[in-house]
Amino acid sequence: EDIKLIKTKRKQHIKLAIIDNKYAIYGSANWKKESFGENYEIINITDDKKRVKEFIKIYKKLKEEN
Repeated sequence: EDIKLIKTKRKQHIKLAIIDNKYAIYGSANWKKESFGENYEIINITDDKKRVKEFIKIYKKLKEEN
């Protein structure tokens, strides 16, 4: 299953960290205390090479556009 970047005219809402090009951390949570203690959030941490590579492409695309 591929990862898709959905573009809208709204602001970017992606929460994504790529660590050493080996790990991707992504999900719905804003990275603040309330999100980790008071809200229902989803966070995924992966070292799947294909998925990390896809997130790196997304990051580069977003960087080019800004």
